[in-house]
Amino acid sequence: MIISCSNQQESKDTLTSMENLNFEISDVLIPDDINNSRSFSSIIYSDNEYQIYYSVRNRQTGEYSIYRNTSKDYKNFDIKNEVEVIPNKTSEYSFFHVYVPYVFFEDGKYFMIFTSREYENDFFEAVHIASSTDSINWEINLDPILIPEFGWEGNEVENWGIIKKGDRYYLNYESAGKDRLMEERSIGIAYSDDLISWNKLSPNPILRDSVYCASFFSYKNEIYFIVPNLTIFKIYKFSNFEEFSEDDLIGYFSPYKSSNIIIDTPDVLTENINKDIESDDKFIFYFGSYRNDEWYTSLIEFKSVEEFLNSIDNI
Repeated sequence: MIISCSNQQESKDTLTSMENLNFEISDVLIPDDINNSRSFSSIIYSDNEYQIYYSVRNRQTGEYSIYRNTSKDYKNFDIKNEVEVIPNKTSEYSFFHVYVPYVFFEDGKYFMIFTSREYENDFFEAVHIASSTDSINWEINLDPILIPEFGWEGNEVENWGIIKKGDRYYLNYESAGKDRLMEERSIGIAYSDDLISWNKLSPNPILRDSVYCASFFSYKNEIYFIVPNLTIFKIYKFSNFEEFSEDDLIGYFSPYKSSNIIIDTPDVLTENINKDIESDDKFIFYFGSYRNDEWYTSLIEFKSVEEFLNSIDNI
């Protein structure tokens, strides 16, 4: 579970570590007196504006709901412009949380994959899909597209990154298992040809041991898999989901170097759900960062995908 990360305090050498990096980290969404989380964000460019969708947790209730914000650029979002688009409680449903919204635009419609957590049933988690024609009003399918089925999934599955290859969508999902332990967090892959009917690629996780909420981008006909692992991102490169393995690991990306800041939910800004990056594109990289008991959405802007790849510590 994304909120089960152990409480991490920012280390004394964080600022020094950040000053020594060859890139700048900025926070585009920050907590305030009412909400202690604005994070787990996905971003798209549509209708001549950048739209960011994210999870907001109320300090008083501890409950998550889903918000939308907009900007004419991709890094300056005014909290005064945020709108709650999917609350955790309505006349039609009542959840403890709705969160981790991954949004994309295709064929004139917005789609959102997100996770719900129930109050009852041992905080059961499932993955849903919603759609919209205006990005404000969403039609939610309350029949989950993914539910826990296998032993390693316990009572929860939680979505994140999506990529489309050919006519097929691939979705990363994760679980912390029946005991909801950080060290048990593992990743699976599901696929669909219509966004409604999903199949899991395997009854077993494809990656284990404190990995979660990963995402994808495509470059030079290869798929890159960005996988959070506590304070680092593990980077994989492969060409075929059915043949993916741990051997596809190419290196590690550490935004804060020696810091103990927990990182989560990476997303790369692309033109469409194919998640293609060209050689001359900027590489706009968002992720969640947890420090001082609060969640932020952070941003790193690279001149190109090659600059990002050159920042990876190769294995």
